[in-house]
Amino acid sequence: MTKPAYVFPIGHADYNGEEIMGDYIEVTGFGALNLDYVYEVADLELIRNEGFELYPGGEISGTPDDAAALHRLCEEHGRLLARSGGGSAANTITVLAALGHKTAFIGSAGDDAEGEFIVESMKGVDCARVVHSGISGQCIVLIDSMTRDRALFVVPGSAVPEISPNFDLSGTKILHMSSLAIEEGPQIQERLVSLLSPGQWLSFDPGELYAKRGMDELAPLLARTDILFVTQDELCMLDSSSGGYAVYQRLNHGKNAPLMVVKQGARGAAAFIRGQDWFVPAVPVKSVVDNTGAGDAFAAGFLHALLEKRPVPECLSEGARIASVSLGGYGRNWLGKLAATSA
Repeated sequence: MTKPAYVFPIGHADYNGEEIMGDYIEVTGFGALNLDYVYEVADLELIRNEGFELYPGGEISGTPDDAAALHRLCEEHGRLLARSGGGSAANTITVLAALGHKTAFIGSAGDDAEGEFIVESMKGVDCARVVHSGISGQCIVLIDSMTRDRALFVVPGSAVPEISPNFDLSGTKILHMSSLAIEEGPQIQERLVSLLSPGQWLSFDPGELYAKRGMDELAPLLARTDILFVTQDELCMLDSSSGGYAVYQRLNHGKNAPLMVVKQGARGAAAFIRGQDWFVPAVPVKSVVDNTGAGDAFAAGFLHALLEKRPVPECLSEGARIASVSLGGYGRNWLGKLAATSA
C-alpha cells in the first residue's frame, strides 16, 4: 500500500501551499538571540556550591552581574571551548537554512560587536527584521567534563522586541517560536501569534524557562499551537501536580489539538495527536561532544521533513538524525558536517 503523501491533520488548518504564493518564507523564527559561551568544567557541583543552581539538563536565567561572576567561576574550574550564536529558535532556523529552506528571523540583538557576531552566525537566514539595540543577550553553557551533561545560564539582552498591530507575517508558512527570557515574553509573543491567519502553522518549543511558568500562563499560546516540541521534564513542569498527565490530556484531544512531539534525548522521541502515537529511537553516536542545542536540531529535522510532506514517523526519524549530527560539535560548529550526512 502506498504511504499517504501528507503528514497529518493538525489543529487549525492543513497547509496546502495555495494560501501563500510568490516570495514566501517557509519558516520564520521568533525567540531569544544570544551569544553562547561554551565552557567545560570539572564538576557542576563545584558551580552549585557557589550559589548557582545549575543541574544537568537544566536552564536558569539571571543578571549581567551574575553572568560575570559565573564566567569567573568557569575560568577558575574549567576552560572556554567555543563561542557561538545561540537561542533555541535561532538554532532551529539556522539549521533549516543549512538544509536549504528559505527562512527568516524576528528578534533583537545588541547594538554591539556581540550582536553583529550573533547575526553573522545565522548563515542563510533573512535577518532584516532583527533589530540591533542595547546590549546583546548571552547564554553560558557549562558542560560537565565527566558526564558530558550540560546546564544553561541565560541573560536576556537589554532590548525588548516590539510587535506592532500591522506587523506583516503574511509571507510565511510556519512561525516557529521559543522562549524570551523576560517577564513579558509570552505576552509579546501572543501579539505576534494573533497576526497569524488560519492557514499558517505555529510551531512552539517553550523550553524550561517557559514550562516553569505553568500551563495556565502559556494557555493563550498553546491554544493556537499546531506543533508543540517539549521534553518529558517540561511536561511535568507545565503541571507539576499531575506529573504532566493533565497537560497531555488537555493537549491531546479535541479538534484543535496540536501535534505533541516529546523529545526524550538518548531514549528517542515520540509524537501524539488525538489518540494516535508514534515513536522512534535515538540514532546511536560514538561519542557526545556537546548536547547543547540537540533538541533545537531535532526540531529543525522534524520541520524539514514536514515541509517535504513526509509522514510523522519519517519526521521523527529525520529529527533524530539531525540531532545525532549536532552532538558532534560545540554550539553550531557542527553545521559544516550536515551536507555530508544528508539523506
